[in-house]
Amino acid sequence: MKKDYKRKLIANTNKYQRKIIWPIIIACLIAGAMAFFSLEYYVASIVNAKMLVFNYDVTSFEWIIPTFLLGVGAILVFIIFWTYFMSNRIVGPFDRITRELDEVVEGKRKAAITTRDGDEMFDQLLKRINSVIERLK
Repeated sequence: MKKDYKRKLIANTNKYQRKIIWPIIIACLIAGAMAFFSLEYYVASIVNAKMLVFNYDVTSFEWIIPTFLLGVGAILVFIIFWTYFMSNRIVGPFDRITRELDEVVEGKRKAAITTRDGDEMFDQLLKRINSVIERLK
């Protein structure tokens, strides 16, 4: 009888997932806090009252809000470029390894497939693939 294996959604992350997930989570939390503070300022300025959470006079924080909103925009741009960069670090080596593996299957390539600098995610997989290639020789 086959035992069902269910992965835990959050608690079971490997070191490569942590490189991608944690910078994005931290950036989103900072942007969320900045947006919350900006919205609280906006609501307090409309009502002409003190801020709800921090209980400060609204006029003393006028210069911070545009800075926070620019910061939120900068964080969002960071998240976009970070995900683009990290996806390239995953998809690029995957495409190269797939192409070179197809060459091995077609008989055009007999040598082992090596990793490039920065391709550490596929290092363990390539060790196993290269052992299979060695057996086929």
